[in-house]
This record gives sequence, C-alpha cells and structure tokens, in this order.
Amino acid sequence: MIMNRIKSLRKAKKITQKQLGDVLGVAESTISMYESGNRQPDVDTMRKIADYFNVTIDYLIGGENISSSDKDELDKKIIKIFDSLSEND
Repeated sequence: MIMNRIKSLRKAKKITQKQLGDVLGVAESTISMYESGNRQPDVDTMRKIADYFNVTIDYLIGGENISSSDKDELDKKIIKIFDSLSEND
C-alpha cells in the first residue's frame, strides 16, 4: 500500500522522483524502489514523507487520513509501535 500512496501523493504534487528524493535526502532510485515495492522506507523516512505531504504515517501504510491537527500525536504513537517491534526482533 505504501508504494501506491507515495506515488499518488508525488504525482498529485506534480513533482518528479528526483525532486522528492532531494527533499528526503535519498536518491531518485530509492524513490523508484519505494514506488515499485522493492524497498520500504524506514520510520524516519516515513515521517519525512508524511510531513512533506501533510499526511499521517497511518495514511502512508494504508489507513485513513487524519486531520493535520491530530497527525503529530498519531505519528508518535505509530513510531512507538514500530520501535517496540524493532526491539523484539
């Protein structure tokens, strides 16, 4: 799901993969891999993507979009979940 969301957000903003890569500090090929599903962004990159497009991380991973006023609080909760899952690996 994240691959479709990133691509559709990028296209809606009318920017290239290179332009998005420049904003996020990653290569154009990395954006291409995100959009093709060959690579998943890490939590920090997901946060950057969500902030740039003014959506929630939950939206990026397939959930519903939340109003921007609730975005930061929800993102903090999701990051805690990701962190706890990483600690259990």
